[in-house]
Amino acid sequence: MQAIVRISIAIVLLASSLQAKVIAADAATLDDAISLQKDTQQRSAHSQQAINRLDDDTRRMLAEYQSLQDAIDTLHQENRHLDNQRRKIAQKRASLEADIQKTTQLLATLPSLNQQIHEIYGHFIALDLPYQGNRREQEHRFLGELLNDADQTPVENYLALVRQLRETAEQGLHIQHWTGKLSDKRQVTFFRLGHIALYYLTPDGEEGGIWDRTTETWSTLPMEDRHKLSRAIRVAAKHEPEGWLVLPLPTHRSLPEGDA
Repeated sequence: MQAIVRISIAIVLLASSLQAKVIAADAATLDDAISLQKDTQQRSAHSQQAINRLDDDTRRMLAEYQSLQDAIDTLHQENRHLDNQRRKIAQKRASLEADIQKTTQLLATLPSLNQQIHEIYGHFIALDLPYQGNRREQEHRFLGELLNDADQTPVENYLALVRQLRETAEQGLHIQHWTGKLSDKRQVTFFRLGHIALYYLTPDGEEGGIWDRTTETWSTLPMEDRHKLSRAIRVAAKHEPEGWLVLPLPTHRSLPEGDA
């Protein structure tokens, strides 16, 4: 009876031991599962962080790529602009070189051109109305001296000639009066109508004349024309308001056939 009790106790103890082992094994398995889950979660978290970092790197690289692409596009635009500028500069340089060549050629011919202008101006004075002859001849001689002056450049001589020609041309657009003497030393008032006509009138108005280019002498004016001339002189002297001037004009001989 005691043996049966001991066997029963042994069986109970054995069963308890086995149950404890089973419980211990289950607890170990649960811990392992929990540990595995934690490890899986940690690995998943690490993977997500890696993915996030990769995503951030990708976005940063994309932004850098776009920035580089914009910089490349800007450089292309600048290069096109520089190419246009270079073409314009090349065209301007070619134009300047052509102008320099023309200027060089002109400067080479300028001395002879100045001589021709000076001669033409002298012929014009000789053929023009004989007013203020001494002054105009002095101006012509002075210009000739400039042409022979080694200190004067051809350009300076050319400009001096052009100024004189311009002044002479402008004289043809105006009327002018001044006091002078005829060849017989009589004091008279001269009146010039541009380069068209030249008149004189004595102080008492009793005698007046118009220059005849054909005979190179004075033609006498009738009383009616002297009255018109007197008014024209008063207008030129600003003693009367400007208005229409009715004056006789010189007659010109017909040119022989073949003259120009």
